[in-house]
This record gives sequence, C-alpha cells and structure tokens, in this order.
Amino acid sequence: MGRVKDNKYVEMMMRDITTFGGGFFTFFLAVLLFIVGKGTVAERLVLGFPLIYPITALIRLVYYKKRPKPETHTNFIEWIDSSSFPSIHAANSFYMAFVLHSAFASNPASLFLFFLAAFVGYTRIYFKKHYPVDVAGGAVLGLALSYLTVNYVVL
Repeated sequence: MGRVKDNKYVEMMMRDITTFGGGFFTFFLAVLLFIVGKGTVAERLVLGFPLIYPITALIRLVYYKKRPKPETHTNFIEWIDSSSFPSIHAANSFYMAFVLHSAFASNPASLFLFFLAAFVGYTRIYFKKHYPVDVAGGAVLGLALSYLTVNYVVL
C-alpha cells in the first residue's frame, strides 16, 4: 500500500487547496463580492496584498530562512522569495478568513474559513515549502493585519 503522498488524487486535492492562499483566488473572490454588492468586503480583501507582501519582504530581508526543500535563486527578488519565513499563503488565507468572518459573522459557516486557512497552511508544509513555524508566523501576520484592517481602516 502506497503512502498518502503517492496518491495522485490526494496530490491534486492538496494543490487545489493551496491555491486558496494565493493572490489569484483572492482577487477572483473580491470581484465576485463586488458584483454581489459587497464592495467594502471586496476592498478589504484587496487591501491585504499591499500590506502582506511588503511586510513579508521586509521580514525576509532581516531574517532569511531556507525552505525545507531549498530553492535556487539568481537575483535579489528570487532570494527574497526563496526565504521560508513567514508563509505568504498562510498570511493571505488567514487574512481572508478573518475579513470574511467579520463580514459574515452571523453565518456560523463562516468559521469554516479558519479551518480552510489552516488547511492551506498544512499544504505548504506538505509540499515542503514551509516549516510549521513559518505557517504559524504567516497566520499571525495575516490575522494581525486583518484585525487592523477590519477595525481601523475606514473604507
């Protein structure tokens, strides 16, 4: 019997789940929210990128950490991207979870978003892109920025 990692269907599912922490999914979701009349929520989602990416880059400049499966780099941008801490996917997914839960808190199903965010973090460990501490750091960053965005940014 093969390991779970050798199962092509598990591998495909994990690849699909990890995309929930990427930029394309966030922008797609923001467009959908804007179309259905939830413009403020969409704006808060989009606001995460100009917050998360530069802060992550600054952290990686100060504290470079190799990934579990090291990546090669030939220039400065690739060097920053090859750093493991913190996980941008985790930061994005927890940022989205908090913003969406704050907007739809009356729906108990919105709590599922935090489970999905944690699962995105797990996929990053599964694919050897990050260590658990990298995912935890990304989660803290995403939650902190989303809390500030929801509670202190007027749109």
